[in-house]
Amino acid sequence: HVSDRFFDHPSGKLQMIGITGTKGKTTTTYMAREILNQAGRKTGLIGTVANIIGEQVTYASRTTPESYDLQALLDDMVSQQLDSCVMEVSSQGLMLDRVYGCDYQVGVFTNLYNDHIGPHEHANMEDYLAAKLLLMSRCRQAIINRDLEIYDQVRAAADAAGVPVLSYGILASDADVRKGCQAPLSDNFAADITASNLRQVTQDGRVGTAFDLQSPWFSGPVFVGMPGKFNVYNALAAIASTASLGVDLAAVRAGLKTIAVPGRVQPVPSDRDFQVIVDYAHNAASLESLLVTLREYVPGRLIVLFGNGGD
Repeated sequence: HVSDRFFDHPSGKLQMIGITGTKGKTTTTYMAREILNQAGRKTGLIGTVANIIGEQVTYASRTTPESYDLQALLDDMVSQQLDSCVMEVSSQGLMLDRVYGCDYQVGVFTNLYNDHIGPHEHANMEDYLAAKLLLMSRCRQAIINRDLEIYDQVRAAADAAGVPVLSYGILASDADVRKGCQAPLSDNFAADITASNLRQVTQDGRVGTAFDLQSPWFSGPVFVGMPGKFNVYNALAAIASTASLGVDLAAVRAGLKTIAVPGRVQPVPSDRDFQVIVDYAHNAASLESLLVTLREYVPGRLIVLFGNGGD
């Protein structure tokens, strides 16, 4: 509270998007920032890889900074006349009140997987989820992945706080591309923002996915220049959050077509007859999802080199 007031409540001078979830936070923030920039916004970013203010990129020591550091970053954005900020909101950031006082126009819940359980993080999955649910009651518009098994529980947290909800997902008719989601397929599946007719395509040398978008604001074909159905979910979250702030379809298309995220299915330039990709798949679910995705694009040999930090 003191940090927020010391810097004169800088989050109230920005249009803020906060994104939480086990996976997809970094990619979704970069996607949302690129869409907002394409719409003419001046957008800062706070997250796992880096903090970005204008042309200044600084290394990030943690996903969500300590409260004083966070408010100082937001104040710098205001001082440099930025109008928007997209940030990753970790469960630790919520549990330890690092984001207390932040005025989020939009709060996004991407997914929940078994992670961050241990003596220095969360005691169990219930504690982990409870921390993430705090964002749903601290924003003005909640956006939730409709394909989550716990969708009703996440929505209930927003409803209890009187926060309006929008949902996103891949249409049930596209059952083959929803195998990686946590929810069982349902005939009555419905979301506010949907992707359908997913196609693996290459545009201008970039492998990615084309899909048909339906939303309350606009509809039409969209290409996201990153492979995998998990990146379609990330794209839908970015579309929903930025469209809530008034961007148009042209900005969405331009932002997603050439999106590049450090360490997230990131191609390494090579003049050899094989493709090299670097990815920050830091748990079993992420690595499996990545390999299943790459196999769809690679008919030949797929070689994996990975490290492990333990636990």
